Parts: sequence; C-alpha cells; structure tokens
Amino acid sequence: MKKRSDITAFILAGGESSRMGTDKGSMLFAGKPMIMHILDTVSEVIEEILVIANKSEYQSYGKKVISDVIRMHGPAAGIMTGLMFTTTSKNLFISCDMPFINREILDKLIESSFSSTRDVMLVSTMGRLQPLCGIYEKKILNDLSSMIYSGERKMQSIINKLDHEVLDLSESMEHHFENINTPSDHFDAEIKYYYEFKHQGIRHDC
Repeated sequence: MKKRSDITAFILAGGESSRMGTDKGSMLFAGKPMIMHILDTVSEVIEEILVIANKSEYQSYGKKVISDVIRMHGPAAGIMTGLMFTTTSKNLFISCDMPFINREILDKLIESSFSSTRDVMLVSTMGRLQPLCGIYEKKILNDLSSMIYSGERKMQSIINKLDHEVLDLSESMEHHFENINTPSDHFDAEIKYYYEFKHQGIRHDC
C-alpha cells in the first residue's frame, strides 16, 4: 500500500524519562530500541517522519531530529515544535514509549481525521483519552503556543481548549496504548510482548 505524503509524523522523544532512570526511546525493548518499534509501524503508513528529541543519539535512527524549541515543558512543547517545522496541514504525533501501537489504529485515526472538520483528532479506549497518539492541524500552532507560554503544560487542559474530536476504540485496543514509564512497566511489557506476540505467534501489527 502506498505511503501517505499528505500528513507528517512526529515521534515525541524529548522527555526526561525521570521515572525510568534512563532514556526510554533508546532503551532496548524486545531486542531493539523502543523508538524503532514506533518508527517501523509508522513508516508503513506515512512517508515523512521526524523525531522530536534533545539527545544526539537519536540521530542514529535515520530520521531528521528536531530539538524542542523550549525545554522542560512536556509533550505539549514537542507538539508545538513539530507544528513549527511541518509542511503539511495534518500531523501525527505519537510518543516514543508506545511499542504496541499498530497500523490498524493509525489507519483508523488518519481516516477519521481526514473525514473530520475538527482541528485535533484523538483516540480513546475505555474512556481514557490518548493525547500522545493523535493528529493535530498546523493551524492550532498560535493557540497552542499561547497556552504553553502562559504556563499551561497539561495535555488534558490544552485539549479541552482546542477544537477536537475523539475516536472511541474498542476495549480490545487498550493494550496497544500501553505506556512504558518505569522499570516495572518495562519488565511487564517485555513479558506481555513475549507471551502474547511471540509465544502465541501473534504479531502486534495485526
């Protein structure tokens, strides 16, 4: 299937990873850097992929790397940075610590966004909003920047102030949005990956 050129993807890898104790995106997960799981999946769908990161090691993954315009302001600053550099109206932003994300979800998200008139398209599973796997229009840049520079950092508060739509996914999709934030999360996710996707012969991209 032809990759899309009418949307740009940004992988958010500029976090401090304070709870993990080491950089999450570059740490190994199921035999390869965690960010590679996301890059491999997103590259099946979208042609142009950039990484928002503040560490030089991300240059080794074969994608253009952009540093946060302002540091220590959370993922919202990463989204703002991406929107400053993008050349497309629609832009997928996804966190580097979602190794279970799959193409089916990305396809649904993108199709829903292009069918919508809203500025932001997000997904929700079991009532839980996923702001770090969403599509953001470039035209929200001014409003987003104003919120960030006025001190707003919480994604939920920012989303509430933007024109957004939520795509509700089935409960069975919940595990695809599992974040890996701590060593315990990492250990549990490795076990889940092995037993669900390797031991049972199930791939996470199907």
